[in-house]
Amino acid sequence: QVDHPQRDLERGEADLLVLPRPLMSADHPHELLYEERFVCVLWSGSALARAPLTAERYLAAGHVIMRPQASRAHTFEDAFIRKLGMERRVVATSYGFTPMAGLLLGTELIATLHARLARQMARVWPLAIVPCPIEIAPMEQAIQWHAYRTQDQGIVWLRSLFQQASQTLASAD
Repeated sequence: QVDHPQRDLERGEADLLVLPRPLMSADHPHELLYEERFVCVLWSGSALARAPLTAERYLAAGHVIMRPQASRAHTFEDAFIRKLGMERRVVATSYGFTPMAGLLLGTELIATLHARLARQMARVWPLAIVPCPIEIAPMEQAIQWHAYRTQDQGIVWLRSLFQQASQTLASAD
């Protein structure tokens, strides 16, 4: 249920959801785990990486995006770009973030990714990381659980593990 993950909570098929805050259900509690800003990732040998990335160059370039296999929804950053009345030219999609790096190599394509993930990819692949020329609000990643299970000790414990992991992630920056 990628397009409607809250159904899994309602049906008792999921204990916790990990989602961007705008996708959370208003009917159930949630906690913020971390915020993530967006950057652009390019092959380091591309012409795009050798000159400042303007909004015009960004929108004219071909884009690689991640879209889960079962989803028809727009990506998180698409919402902000569309709100500005702009549209990207998507030329390739991936079912996961990690394969996106390989799709950029040897091309003039761009991927708009979370900054932490981009830094990890650039340690392994010849990639350039540049600021995104389009203002995209930081993504707020959160966890959500069913309101009836707020006092469930297993859920309380699992939430604490997610909070500890997100603090470790933040301290690694």
